Amino acid sequence: MLVHSLGAADLAAAYAIEHGVDDDRRPLLVLAALFHDIGKPDTTRRKDGHIISYGHAERGAQVIRSMGRRLRLPQPLAIAAAAITETHMAPASVQGEPSARAVRRLRARLETAGTSLGDWAVVVRCDGEARGGAARPDASVPWLRVARTLDR
Repeated sequence: MLVHSLGAADLAAAYAIEHGVDDDRRPLLVLAALFHDIGKPDTTRRKDGHIISYGHAERGAQVIRSMGRRLRLPQPLAIAAAAITETHMAPASVQGEPSARAVRRLRARLETAGTSLGDWAVVVRCDGEARGGAARPDASVPWLRVARTLDR
């Protein structure tokens, strides 16, 4: 898990540099990518011969908010990183393309926390790419495609 999380953070940092992401957004992308799976140690169990981590995203958001207070991170940074972490598994909740309603809800939730669907998509993409040979297609793409139709 540590290698995967470090890989996701490296990919987020590289993305930020390559795409000229504003200096004030870079820490959010890297922090959220680094800690997106931080809830897994508390939620990982064996079930029917499989290893599962149900609820790890929600638990991870709790850990980030708590850690942010203890480390005296800027509160907006901790809140935004927690929101991205809490929702990074949204693509797993739908098969195929998400509904417009689901995209609107996700976007609103992220914006309320001071981040965006674009920031979320970077972390989701980096999470997938950090799986190396087990990488899957970018799970954020269908969500961004539906969001574009909403913006027309």
